Amino acid sequence: MSFVFAHPLLGPASPLGDADQSLIAGWMREEDNEPIASRGWTATGARLALDHLPSRIGDILQGHDLTLGSALNRTFCKAYLVGTDTAYAAACGLRPLFEEMLIGTPCEAIDSTEFAYYARQAVDADCLVIVFAASEEPWRTLEAIVAARGLGATTLVLAAGADMRYDRFASWSWRLAPPLDPIADPSLLLAMAYRLALSMGAQNGVAADRLVQLEAALAEMPGQLQKALIATASDSAMASQLAAARHIVVAGNGAARSVVGASARWFGEILARPVTQCGLEALADMASDPSIATLVIVPNGLGVRRAQRALARRHEDGAIILVVAEDSPLNAHGNCACLTLPALIERLSALVYLAAGQRLASAIAQRGQP
Repeated sequence: MSFVFAHPLLGPASPLGDADQSLIAGWMREEDNEPIASRGWTATGARLALDHLPSRIGDILQGHDLTLGSALNRTFCKAYLVGTDTAYAAACGLRPLFEEMLIGTPCEAIDSTEFAYYARQAVDADCLVIVFAASEEPWRTLEAIVAARGLGATTLVLAAGADMRYDRFASWSWRLAPPLDPIADPSLLLAMAYRLALSMGAQNGVAADRLVQLEAALAEMPGQLQKALIATASDSAMASQLAAARHIVVAGNGAARSVVGASARWFGEILARPVTQCGLEALADMASDPSIATLVIVPNGLGVRRAQRALARRHEDGAIILVVAEDSPLNAHGNCACLTLPALIERLSALVYLAAGQRLASAIAQRGQP
């Protein structure tokens, strides 16, 4: 008995009209004809993009004149943060910030395909869908936008890429020129999301003193990022420990999930093997083993105590690398290698803490190149 895949957005049962179904069918044909090419990692290309990153982040965060569309002058019952690959990783760390700026509206990060194909029963005109688009091929992202539009949701697109179709299908879009290397994608998307979230918070009546606090944190971020991206001699040693391990686990909670998702993807691509990503609670339950290298990202906040509990059960791991705030009590944790970064407001920490994953990914890539 043969199995025939029925595309959830095509056919009589689709929630979309004929025009939208024709669009998706066309994108599928284009995707099928596109040659599959894996990313060619080069330490030089990654480093060049990271050197330019602080100035680009500064330009984004200074966008105080960001104008939101009239479609946002309302309340929503739920917001979805949608993305693919490293764009989805960026979305995973933004739930706490957007829930605060949307005055308690529940937010859910979800993969583009999962949203487009399977979330239809929960999406309607009372939903806000914020789509994050990196510089990868746009088919899955476009499907999610068209599906959201067809279900009546308000759609916002933040794109670190130049595809103009985002403007056509979204209620509101903000596009940037693509970075010099995809390693910068999630950083650009996080900066755009911070700027958007604070603009939405001002529109929704978030307390003025809280917005002033967050704005001050954003103003310092380009300088903090520039310092955090400076490679050190210890980066190479940490990269060697990760590369030598039989298995790598990357863990973190809350806003740190952006760093976890992107770093795990980069390490896996460079080393051509699976990398496990998880929360701190799952890390505590995972069996400790000398062949495991563990990277734990814990900016100051609720994750510190959870990380202490998880690390107390990992005495047998081959290598433990901590990415923590300068004033974190985790700095004194045993013989772990420690990469310290500025103490930041936890829900705005992912952008700067992502520098740790970018530095280590670059160092891993450099090991196999002249």
